[in-house]
Order: sequence, then structure tokens, then C-alpha cells
Amino acid sequence: MNSFKIQDASIAEDGLLNFVVYKIQIQHNGDQYVIKRRFNDFVILKEALIHNWPGCFIPPIPQKKSIGNMDINVIKYRQKYLSIFMKKLITIDYLWQSKEIELFIKSENPHQSLQEHIKSLQIEDIIEKYKQIFGFDENQGINYIEIDNFQLYINSTAPMIENFQKMAKNILIAKDQYNYEQILFIESFLPQFESAQLTQEILFADEETKQQFQEVKKLCQQNEFLKLVDYTKTAERFILSCKDALMVRSNYAKELQECEEKLNKNKISLQEIHTKTFFFSNKEEQQTKLKNLQTQLEQRQQALRNQYLIGRQKSFIKIIKISIGQCLSIQQSFN
Repeated sequence: MNSFKIQDASIAEDGLLNFVVYKIQIQHNGDQYVIKRRFNDFVILKEALIHNWPGCFIPPIPQKKSIGNMDINVIKYRQKYLSIFMKKLITIDYLWQSKEIELFIKSENPHQSLQEHIKSLQIEDIIEKYKQIFGFDENQGINYIEIDNFQLYINSTAPMIENFQKMAKNILIAKDQYNYEQILFIESFLPQFESAQLTQEILFADEETKQQFQEVKKLCQQNEFLKLVDYTKTAERFILSCKDALMVRSNYAKELQECEEKLNKNKISLQEIHTKTFFFSNKEEQQTKLKNLQTQLEQRQQALRNQYLIGRQKSFIKIIKISIGQCLSIQQSFN
């Protein structure tokens, strides 16, 4: 059984600095922990997951703010979306069972421990980890079209979600203004009108009308559009996180292609030097420089190929499908 709950948030002091501390209750693999973490601890956790799980969907967290961090609304906002972040990680088993989560929960200084872990993990370690967890075969083929089509879908969906979120926010603003005017009408103008008419006729004194007034006031105070804004905001961030995960493969491919083009140009340059006559006195010096450059390029090329293995494997589709499938079930985040 795994669970996550922020019990409360409080402002702490360290000399001249103030910061927010979140008291958290976590159940991880049957063990229960009560820990205190700062917002920066969540930030470094996400950075570690992105670095150590390239190509995998990592849920979003609230953006960092340079000012206003102690505002009660900001604290509540972060508390809500940090809970969504962690609860989504629980649903992605290979992330929830990761070393990064273990350090976040158990380390006395998670920020420092996660930073050190980022520096210590090499690309070869990531490839070996992916082999063990996802069980892929480097010699298997891969359907690039399926991934590319999904990436096109994400790229086209992201701006649509962004516009939808803006529209929902505008509706909320308009609704708030409408609510203010309607409540003002119900609580101020109508009673004044009623009072003015009492000498003539009681227009609003019956119980049925009073009950209707109460119902209207209740509807005015409901936050249905606020829920819509929250939903679209979360949807937008989850889609953009999917987009970031898919961009890993594209970036590796682009960098590998550029490196191979440089390597081919260098080989051509070496061939040209070999074809020149021995009358050039600096021929050997030129060859030495170019061979050193070639060695550097080949080493860089091999490192890039190792990185690109992550995006080349057939199981990468499985990783994306698992992650995106959980991402698209956004409604689970509000349970």
C-alpha cells in the first residue's frame, strides 16, 4: 500500500530567511514515514527524475516563484499541486520504486543527496537500468512512425489545451464579476426594494420566495468554474510534460546526426591530406591535429549513440504508452 498526504504547511525561520515546511505522511512499500520537506526538495526530486529517467513522463510541479512564496494562497496552491505530483508518481511503479524516491523519503538532506545522485549516475547506468526494468532487446526493430505520430498529436494538442485553459480562466473572471453583481443585487438592492414596498404590499415576504433567494445565493457562491480552471491547468501541464519526454528522443537524434556529419567531414579532410604530395612541410602536423579531432569526435559520437539507444529501443514505445496512458487519465489526480 502506497499513499501520500501533506498534513500541514508552516512557515519556518533560519536566520534572516523564511521558508515553508510541508509536514508529509507517506506510506512507501508498507512502511510509513512522517517527514518535513521544503518546496526546493520537490524541485530537486523532479530534476533528478528528469535527468535519470530520460524519455519517461515525469509529472509536473508548480513553477518556482521569486516573490510571494509566503503568501497563504501560494502555499495552498503549492500544497494542492505537490500532492497531485506525488500521487501521480505513486501510479507509475518504476518511478515510485526508484532510488530518487527513496532518497527523497529517507535522506536527512534530500536536496544534497539527490544532487549527488544526479552527478553519480552515468548514461551506461541508465541504459542498464532500462534493460532490467523494461526488458528490451537492442537488436529488435522499432516502429518510429508510432512514436512520431504520437509526438505530432502531443504537439498539436498542447496549444489547444493552453487556449482552453485561458478561456476557462476568462470565464472564471467574468463569473466572479457576475457573482459580485448578483450577490449585491440579492443582498442589498432587493432588501431595499422590499423594505420600500412594505407600506404598499409585501412582495418578498413569503417563505417560498425567501427560499428561492437562498438557493440563488448558494449557486452564486459555488466554484464550478474554479474546478474547470484547475482541471485545464493540470491538463496543460501534464501534456507539456509528455511533450518534454518525447523531445528527449528527438534531441538525441538531432545531436547524433550533427556529430556524424562533423565526423564525415573530418574523414574527408583526412583523405584530402593523404592525397596531397609530400612537398607540404606541415603535412604531418596537419594529420596529427585532424586525427586528434577525429578521436574526440568519435568518442562524442559513441556517447551520443549510447544515449540514443534509450530512444531507439522497441520498449521505448512501451515506456511512452505506460506514462502517457497514466498522464491522459488526468481525472485520477482529483480523486
